[in-house]
Amino acid sequence: MFCWNAAYYRDYEDAKAAQVVGDEYEGTRLYRPLNGLEINNLTQHTQGNIQRGAEFITKAHEIFVYCVSMAFNDDLIKEFDAKACVEICDPLKLMQRWQKALPPEAHVTSGAVGDYQKYVCRRVSYYHGHDLPGSVWAIPDLITTTKLKRFAYQQEYRFAYTKTDAFRFENVRVELVDRKARTAPKPEEHFHEMLYLGDLHDICRIHIINS
Repeated sequence: MFCWNAAYYRDYEDAKAAQVVGDEYEGTRLYRPLNGLEINNLTQHTQGNIQRGAEFITKAHEIFVYCVSMAFNDDLIKEFDAKACVEICDPLKLMQRWQKALPPEAHVTSGAVGDYQKYVCRRVSYYHGHDLPGSVWAIPDLITTTKLKRFAYQQEYRFAYTKTDAFRFENVRVELVDRKARTAPKPEEHFHEMLYLGDLHDICRIHIINS
């Protein structure tokens, strides 16, 4: 199982500038209210709105992901220019083998704020940029498994893990931004790893796609 880190998908630029594989908000939870951010000035006892968004940014370069889809349709075949598809016939067994294949560092860690899990396998949830982030902003593994609503048609399911403290509670950087363009890529943050799950013929099958 070949896994790129989230930073790679953050910086990946699809052909024709369409975001299909790449997502400039990969590893980031965006909050951009339609009327701007409400600001309370506690020293001057004033309130107001600023036309900016808040970004809650994980350590995307330390989070490895493997992405699959819950759907199999012509739209995805065309967008991903697929030549074949691997059907997972027993998802539970695949998850079990994936967990066993994870590096030793990617297991439960005791920290100052308590234990936290360093791997997740979860269906991706989708949101609008103006949706309140709730508690998601403080939970990096939830940020890793949420994407903007425009990707909802992909029906993604995601395997993600880290070997560091990247999934620790509140381990995010918060920025107030007014993006006008995609941020510059950081190729020095692009890493990948290979997980060896063994023979999967008993739980998967390959579908060749006729062009």
